[in-house]
Amino acid sequence: MSNHAILLHGWGVNHQVFADFLPLLQPFNAQAIDLMGYDGVAHEFILSQAADIATEKWQGKVHLFGWSLGGVVALEIAQRQPEKVATLTLCCSFARFAQADDYAIGMPTHNWQGYPQRFSTDYSGSLKQFFALNALANTQKMPQFNRLADKIIAFRQPEKQVLYSSQQAVVETDLRNYLPKIQIPTLIITGKRDRVTPPAMGEYLHHNIAESAWQNFAHSAHMPFVSEDLACAEKLVEFWRKYSFGFA
Repeated sequence: MSNHAILLHGWGVNHQVFADFLPLLQPFNAQAIDLMGYDGVAHEFILSQAADIATEKWQGKVHLFGWSLGGVVALEIAQRQPEKVATLTLCCSFARFAQADDYAIGMPTHNWQGYPQRFSTDYSGSLKQFFALNALANTQKMPQFNRLADKIIAFRQPEKQVLYSSQQAVVETDLRNYLPKIQIPTLIITGKRDRVTPPAMGEYLHHNIAESAWQNFAHSAHMPFVSEDLACAEKLVEFWRKYSFGFA
């Protein structure tokens, strides 16, 4: 199995969201990449294409970590090209986001319809506000949240069309039927105080993916890899070691 890892970011940000987390993942060779549209190349986000474009950036198998929207892309990759995924980690992610008659744990979509407009109008202010809300789960990490927000803003701000098209993918995607078919070792990570993708969504993933483990971080909201970075990294490295050559 691979000693390489790829991390996929969530909606509205870029790979800089993992800037402080990557060094904690040694001795694994971990790299964060930008999703379609957020890479400054494409002008919109299309899930199937985002999955295919991402897999062009590595050879062989990798440990694939997807946060939020990145987790949906990771699921799509696992479905389309399972031969490129050694393990799958879904962090504060979901198979379906929107509430439905047969999916009561989903979120009412009207709660999030205003996000693309807000972020496209005032990206810096909206991102910092979102990060500040996440920092409330562990206020000691507030300086780190602020620093990461500044890095993300300085690196690249997404175009309006990217924000709208990727939010549409969040609302419309439904990968629930695929979950029982997953044969890749999977780790589910959730934050107990997450109001964007509540732990129930992670629990649903865990119950429907046969070979999966679930870790719910008590002092985290939507970003456990910041709120509880050391514990999250330790759990992730432990999981990767289990399925990697050269590690006991």
